Amino acid sequence: MRGYLTSNIDNMEEIMNRIKEYKIGNIVEKVTSKTAKTYGRTRPKQIALMDFGFKHNIVNSLLKRDVGVTVYPANTSAEMILATRPDGIMLSNGPRRS
Repeated sequence: MRGYLTSNIDNMEEIMNRIKEYKIGNIVEKVTSKTAKTYGRTRPKQIALMDFGFKHNIVNSLLKRDVGVTVYPANTSAEMILATRPDGIMLSNGPRRS
């Protein structure tokens, strides 16, 4: 849902046009990892984490549970991830809008 905060409502037409014109594009592309990175490679279980704007606490929480994590960029193919034979695949949360 789009919105606009203002204390001046004298020109509602201009405000409505700004709201209609506002677009967010390719936001995941802007926040995803550029390359795959592994944390806890020697752990007995390994999870593939698709990075759509992940928070590092996800990795930290899995490491505390003795699970290794490989973070993959959002555009990584399923075939590439499956070829590594992970014990699980996790989709991260998406990017935060400010």
